Amino acid sequence: AEAEEVFGWILDGETSEEEIVRFLVAMTERSETAEEIAGAARALRARLIQCPHLMMRLIAAARGEMGI
Repeated sequence: AEAEEVFGWILDGETSEEEIVRFLVAMTERSETAEEIAGAARALRARLIQCPHLMMRLIAAARGEMGI
């Protein structure tokens, strides 16, 4: 839960660049835990913008179905 909160602050722009660097360096120096990785994923998922129509257009474009 703590990692999710910290990653949320980072994603929401509530931290300085220096704070982000210190946090990420500290994580890599001691190896991140599975809970921290899961917390980061939860923070990212909570901030996703759902846009199914855009996704369908991207898939169609990738398949060459839109004449692009």
